[in-house]
Amino acid sequence: MKLLFNLLLTLSCFQSQGQITSYNIGDQWTYQYEDYTIGGGNGTVNVVIGSIKDTLRSGSNLKYIFGEQDTFYVENGRIFYWDSYYEEFIMQFDYNSTTQYDIKYFDFSSDADAIATVVVDSISFIDFGDESVKVQHINILNSGTFEGDYYMDVYAGIGPCYGGRQFKLGKGLDDSVLFQWTSHIRCFSNEEMTYNFVDVACDSTWLVTDVDDVAYDELIIYPNPSTGELFIDELDNDIEYQIFSIDGKLLSEGITEKGYLYIKQRGVMILRLRFDEGWMFKKIIRIE
Repeated sequence: MKLLFNLLLTLSCFQSQGQITSYNIGDQWTYQYEDYTIGGGNGTVNVVIGSIKDTLRSGSNLKYIFGEQDTFYVENGRIFYWDSYYEEFIMQFDYNSTTQYDIKYFDFSSDADAIATVVVDSISFIDFGDESVKVQHINILNSGTFEGDYYMDVYAGIGPCYGGRQFKLGKGLDDSVLFQWTSHIRCFSNEEMTYNFVDVACDSTWLVTDVDDVAYDELIIYPNPSTGELFIDELDNDIEYQIFSIDGKLLSEGITEKGYLYIKQRGVMILRLRFDEGWMFKKIIRIE
């Protein structure tokens, strides 16, 4: 029988070489996500907040209960999550790795067991006053969700820069899953401090209103996801475009050429197209 571990005995959250290695009840992750599907060029920027609800002692490890379903534990810089399919804890992150590591998962699209390989390309640190957090710059091979490699940053002890608490593995190219990848970490808070990864308040939300009446339902933007090349049908003239990361950084801009533009970066981005009436927004994804 699983016994609840006394809150008074939980370890305080601390860092080792820029890495958060333990947690407390109430530690909180805040994710920002954008929704540009409401039409008329309008969008909303919202937040989702999740926290550690409880702890329990089972075996030799202290388990953390995150939200309503996720349970994980920490062991030697690695994070293990409970997998309901395998009914066991599966390693999801190895924050000490400087090369690569493997993650077992079930690929629902092929109905078979699979292995994803996380390749650590490089490591850097992001500073928060006197504190710092280690950043692994990775790409994921054989994710089962995206075709080709998938590049992203992972904050040691906090998780991926976007997509939520875990990697999305074995989900296939399903738009409901792809939408989850547009969420990105805004803040992590514990008893010691708040780590804010963006330039806005952790809980702020706002409405984006740039286009009042643009009949862009007739536009066809393809392929999406793409491998870099993007085409826009039904344009009368070439127009100005901008590509932003999901945390609002301008990645590239220019003028379409006969409805064509090229996406340099990999990942989930926001494409803005300029019409006489204003800007149109579109979520785009480059998968390799």
